[in-house]
Amino acid sequence: MQWMMKILDTKNIQLDEGDEFDEKLHEANIEAVAHKIVALKGLLSVVLVRKISFENYSIVSGHLEYFAYLKALEFDNTLPDRIGVFIVEPEMISLAKDQISTLEPIFSPGPEGDSRESFPMNQLLKPLNRIEQKIITTGQIDRLQSTVITAIDDRVPKILPMFGALDGILSQQNHVSIHNKVKEFLEKNKGDKKTKKVMEVLRSSREQGRQIRKFSDLKEILDSNKEQQKNGRMISLMSLSLWMEISDSFSPNTSKSYVSKKDEILSSSPIDNNDEDDDSCGSLEFNNFLQRLKQLERNIATVDQVQQAQSTMIKALDEKIPTSLPMFEALEGILDDRTAVQVQQNLSRHLTKSKVERVMNVLRSSRELGLSISTFSDLKTILDNNKDRQKNRSVSLMSPARCMTISDDWQ
Repeated sequence: MQWMMKILDTKNIQLDEGDEFDEKLHEANIEAVAHKIVALKGLLSVVLVRKISFENYSIVSGHLEYFAYLKALEFDNTLPDRIGVFIVEPEMISLAKDQISTLEPIFSPGPEGDSRESFPMNQLLKPLNRIEQKIITTGQIDRLQSTVITAIDDRVPKILPMFGALDGILSQQNHVSIHNKVKEFLEKNKGDKKTKKVMEVLRSSREQGRQIRKFSDLKEILDSNKEQQKNGRMISLMSLSLWMEISDSFSPNTSKSYVSKKDEILSSSPIDNNDEDDDSCGSLEFNNFLQRLKQLERNIATVDQVQQAQSTMIKALDEKIPTSLPMFEALEGILDDRTAVQVQQNLSRHLTKSKVERVMNVLRSSRELGLSISTFSDLKTILDNNKDRQKNRSVSLMSPARCMTISDDWQ
C-alpha cells in the first residue's frame, strides 16, 4: 500500500533534522488554530507523515496543524494525545507534495481570504516585533504607578502627625502612641507624672465629640482642664512648649504629615489592559490586519515616554504642593522678598507693628546665618535667643501659644 490513514500518538511524530518549519515564526497562527481545535474538540485537517522507524514518523506536510494540536493539548487536557495522519511511502512523497501545492491556492485564496498559511507572515511579524519591544507590561505599569503614588503620598499635606494621632486617640494604636510621647516629655521635664491625667482629659474630650486637629483645639481643652495649685493659682496640665516639642517628635525631619490619595489620583492604569486576545486573527483580511498593526505601532506609548510623564507629574507636584507646614515653608524662604511679604502679613494679624518688625529682623538674620526654621523647636530656639528686655526680666518675642495660633491661622 502506497499510503494509509492511521491514528498516532503525538509523541511518535517529529520533525526531520533539516526541516525548515519555524515554530516561533508561526506562533500567532499556531495559537489561533489551537483555540479553534479546543472549541471543536478536534482537528479536521490530516497531517501527512512518513515512517522513519518502527513507531516513529516525521512530518511531510501539515506542520501548522500538528503544532497547533500540541498547543491545544496545553489549553485542554481532555483532548486525546493522538492525532489522525496519512502515512506516505517514501517514493510517493514528491507526488503528495505536488498535489498539496496544486490544491492549496484553490482552498487558500491569499491575503483577501482566510487561509492562515498563505499569509506573508514576515510582513505581519516585523511590526509586531517592534511593538513588543515598545509595549509596557502590566508589571511595569504597576511599578511606575506605584512610584507616582508614593511621590504623591510624600507631598500631599493633611494635618500634623501629632494631631492625626490626637484626633484618633480613641483607637488603641493612637492611644499608645500619644501615651508614650506624653510620658516621655513629662518625665524628662522636672519629673512631672501627669501622664494618666492628660490621657484621661484627651480621651474624654474626643468621647464628647470635640476635635483635636489644630493647636487652638488643644489649647481650649488644656485651658478648660487646669489644675489648682496650693497657692490657688490655676495652671495648665501641660505647657504649650511641651506640646510643640511633642509635635516635632512626631515629624523628626519636617513639620509635615501626609494622606494617601490613591483612590483620588491615578485611579486608572495609564494603559487599558482589559482587551481580550483576538483568537480570530486567521480570519482577518491581511491588509486590514497589517494597517491595524502599523497604526498601533504609531500610537502606543513607549517606556521612555511614560517615565518622562512620570517625571513631569512629580515635578509638578513639587512645584505646587507644599512639603512642610505652610508657616515653616515660608519661614525657611523668608530671604525671598515675596515670601517675606507673606510672613509679614501673617504676623501682622497677631502682633503689633513694632513687634512684627522686630520678629522679621530676627527671623531674616537667623536665616542669613544659615539657621533652619523648619520645626517648632527651631523657632523656639531662635526666639529664646532673641528675647526682649523688660523692666526686670527678659521675655520671648512670641509665646508658644502665639506661635501655635499663628500656625493655625497661616494663609
